Amino acid sequence: MAVNLHDFGEEFMQDLVTTSSETFDVGLYNDSTDSLSESSDVSDITTEPTGSNYSRQSQSASGITVDLSGSDAKTDFPTQTFDTSDSSQTVDSYFVVVNFDSDEAGDGGTASDHIYFTGSLSQSRDLSQIDALDVDNVSASFHTEERLTSTETGFSTRRKMHDCSHDRGCGFR
Repeated sequence: MAVNLHDFGEEFMQDLVTTSSETFDVGLYNDSTDSLSESSDVSDITTEPTGSNYSRQSQSASGITVDLSGSDAKTDFPTQTFDTSDSSQTVDSYFVVVNFDSDEAGDGGTASDHIYFTGSLSQSRDLSQIDALDVDNVSASFHTEERLTSTETGFSTRRKMHDCSHDRGCGFR
């Protein structure tokens, strides 16, 4: 008999994360440049915005919901707003970081930041043209094939001269 992560196991794993006291950090980067792989970690991100007003957004687990309406357990983060008023990088992706003691990374008993999951924005954004970037519906789903997927289904930008809103979603598997 094959060993699979069953629907109830998916739900348990998502609930375990969202009911913890864990805090997650969400950031932006350019995956077209960094080309992260499954084994990449936070130190492999070289294109995170460097403006003094930009910072990773902190999200407590209590603000994250688990959606079981589809065939997979899906973890949904609320909108993340980034101040990019003095950043000039181009970004096309987001990442979520969690702080824990990783055996995979060989942390040796000391917790440190590691990538939880990454996802693509619906389009590449030149931050020199944007004062604030709202990333909506950052999420991850567990599938029975035991792979993690991530989707960013929309974002909006605020500019000094006018507002611009985009609702086109994009996802990957």
